[in-house]
Amino acid sequence: MVWYLLLAHFLGDFVLQTDRMVRMRDKLWFSSLHAGIHFLLMFLLAGSYRMLVWPYLLLLAFLHFVQDRIKNSIVNRRPDWLRVSFVIDQFLHYLTPKALEPSINRFVDKSLFDDAPKGIRFQKPIQRPNPEPRYQAS
Repeated sequence: MVWYLLLAHFLGDFVLQTDRMVRMRDKLWFSSLHAGIHFLLMFLLAGSYRMLVWPYLLLLAFLHFVQDRIKNSIVNRRPDWLRVSFVIDQFLHYLTPKALEPSINRFVDKSLFDDAPKGIRFQKPIQRPNPEPRYQAS
């Protein structure tokens, strides 16, 4: 599940975020919209588990909001720290879902790759005894 959350972060921070949005990052409404986009992406990518893990996704979106607001206030005070604050900010954005992974995984099957339809069961092949040879050499 954490890979889907990291994909949502990547899409929200790099693919879907326009230059205009970056310029407006100091506005409270933009930060809220940005966090909302992250929540929506995580919610969509959570698949069939979304109704079980949505409180954690909401928490992740809120933490993303707080981390971005702190980074923006630091950059406003110290513009020369832009690169360092960006790296720290991204590190925290990737660390946060990883830190919540054990809690989220309580609701998620052990492997997301086991998404075979529930009606299909993979079983061991039936072991049949070796048939006796029909003709014996004399």
